[in-house]
Amino acid sequence: MYNTLKNNVAIVFLGKARAIDDLALPLYFTLKKLKYNVKIVRGVCVPDATNILMNLCDYPDLDISNFPKDTIIYNLEQLVEGSKGVSQGYLHACSNFSVWDYSEVNIKRFKDIYNIDNIYYVPFGYCPEMTRISTTYPKDIDVLLYGALNERRTDMVEALRRLSVNAIAVTGAYGIDRDILIARSKLIMNIHFYIPGIQEIIRLGYLWANKKCVVCEQNTDTNIHFGYENSCIYASYEDIPRKIITLLKNPEAIKAMGNAAFLQFSNHTYLDILGNFLGRDTKLSAYNNKKQDIPSLCNVGSGKNFLVDALNIDISHRWNPDVVLDISQPIRWGESTKTKRYGIIVFKKCMFKKIRLFDVLEHVSDIITTMTNLIDLLCDGGELHINVPYDLSVSAWQDPTHIHAFNENSWLYYTEWFWYIGWREVRFELLNIDYTLSNFGKKLKQQGERLEDILHIPRAVDFMEVHLKKRFTNFEEKIIYDKQTRAIYDEPQSDWSSSVYETNISSI
Repeated sequence: MYNTLKNNVAIVFLGKARAIDDLALPLYFTLKKLKYNVKIVRGVCVPDATNILMNLCDYPDLDISNFPKDTIIYNLEQLVEGSKGVSQGYLHACSNFSVWDYSEVNIKRFKDIYNIDNIYYVPFGYCPEMTRISTTYPKDIDVLLYGALNERRTDMVEALRRLSVNAIAVTGAYGIDRDILIARSKLIMNIHFYIPGIQEIIRLGYLWANKKCVVCEQNTDTNIHFGYENSCIYASYEDIPRKIITLLKNPEAIKAMGNAAFLQFSNHTYLDILGNFLGRDTKLSAYNNKKQDIPSLCNVGSGKNFLVDALNIDISHRWNPDVVLDISQPIRWGESTKTKRYGIIVFKKCMFKKIRLFDVLEHVSDIITTMTNLIDLLCDGGELHINVPYDLSVSAWQDPTHIHAFNENSWLYYTEWFWYIGWREVRFELLNIDYTLSNFGKKLKQQGERLEDILHIPRAVDFMEVHLKKRFTNFEEKIIYDKQTRAIYDEPQSDWSSSVYETNISSI
């Protein structure tokens, strides 16, 4: 594997503040796992190492002429008017060195507004060392806001206090001082410092890793990172107080949101992100010129219907798919697979926006495992498009390799009855079903027959196209699962069975 960094890497702080620990420490631990010799230093660049500068925007007038040419600037600053990220000195430095950025919005602004092209997209991800704050610590703070304060942030804290909410705002708190405040808080409030806002993924990642429920500002111009559309309780600036008041009355909803956020964030591992980025190309690939990105569309059971804009998966080598995989067997998450078009890929959960599954389900040996794999591969809100023969059609059983047939009720077990197949955290919603009528069915429709009646007539319908959408279950749906599976009992005892209860009643 070719790495674009030297074997020795220095993560360089240019001051005493620890405001960027939430990125520097995950970066340190992850690079060590990738077999680099890594150290964190302050104030100076290290010879014979790749130096990654963490907070250069705080020192825009710093003389950079003696910095090594392979120095990397890790930009965390939003590029809007008034931001440190748009100072002349900082932009000059960014034009002379490689820049890593976590935000696609920032990258576009670097290119379009400031004509700086040496920018590389390095999204932030989960590092296990981030999970470290006790979830059971006593919580005497209703709402915590931490970080730099400005008028819009302090105004929101004061508005909450007027509503008798115990809201705390702190700045300059780092390390254990900040973490104990997080542990003591029921909710964390995230208010944009700049408008328009970019989702503060570095700050939020640490909170998600520790299962904290975050109420996050989202206005019409707020950019939310892909994959995290449901990781916070989002609200406009004006609606945040109402959302917080409602949440504080429902501790179970707060806990469920924290768990869901952890689940989503932990599926985006920093190890996968950095490993793929550093090992995929022979040099740092400019953002606009990357050719190895895995597409957001997955074509499962591609066969002869290979799609050039998708990751094509098939059980057989015969069709030369991108990946040979039996989708009806449990996926080995985290294992590397070599592909011709996309290089080394690692299957992980929540990696696709859309999955296409045409003429596949009728062949698979284990439908429940197949559907579980598919819902795991989809991101929250991702769509599954399925095409299968209708069970009363000629095509349902003409193929000797078909072992299943389907009708309009076949999707209940993945939607309304998700608990029956062992799903608790996720489920599908049925968006719609489209039916392809046979010539016979088309004649019936022309004669005025209703579709509801045509569906019950053999040979009238050929195929069904089903659109499902993934979502995480809500608290009430988890309760349904727990009741149906009796999951609330550690050891169910026969003395509490209904038959004994009825016997006792009748004997009185």
